Amino acid sequence: MARGMPRGPGIAALLAAAALLASCASAPSAARADDELGVVASAETLMGMAPNAKVTVNGKQFTLDCIGTVSAIFYRIGIDVTKDFGKYSGNGVNRLYMTLKDRGALHYDKYPRIGDVVMWDNTWDANGDGDRTNDPRTHAGVVMAVDGDGTIHYVHSNLLKGVVVEEMNLLRPSVAVDASGKRLNSGLAIPTASGGPRPERWLSGDVFEAFGDLLRVGDALSPIASPASAP
Repeated sequence: MARGMPRGPGIAALLAAAALLASCASAPSAARADDELGVVASAETLMGMAPNAKVTVNGKQFTLDCIGTVSAIFYRIGIDVTKDFGKYSGNGVNRLYMTLKDRGALHYDKYPRIGDVVMWDNTWDANGDGDRTNDPRTHAGVVMAVDGDGTIHYVHSNLLKGVVVEEMNLLRPSVAVDASGKRLNSGLAIPTASGGPRPERWLSGDVFEAFGDLLRVGDALSPIASPASAP
């Protein structure tokens, strides 16, 4: 049974569907639907922006790299992804993973919910040792929609394209395109910096690490008011 309602990939359609769901759901479900709608709307403001572009969201500047894109999306709806980062070591993705792990918010469902964070391993040789299989938690994105066949549409910062929506299907993680021509898994693991071949496991489904239900624990990660804005 799917955790989240399967949704189509169109952002406009998703916004309309989430708004309809929010209007007719019970209070807790409506609150969740509103949060999902907020994530999608926030991500839409960043679509097409160049890799490492600078944006200001609610008075805070973000660089649209991997973790910066995730952070900017959630900061717009009042969640500071980086609030607990000082407690942990490693890169931003590992710190986000540990934030979610310590709050009991990690999961591995094949059908995630809109607004879930998705994290991947081995997307690049982060430790520079030439081994493309020992680099955990190297990239992150945010779930935007889930199709009935399990195809997940996620927004992330693509190294070359900037902020885009791409695909992952954990039911068929090693299939790039199905027989009908539908994209199931986008390429995610990059070739080596020296120009060597891409790794054997390079599709998004192949290098999946975990999901995190950030919306469920978002209240604990509200931004700390700056002295200038404090009452």
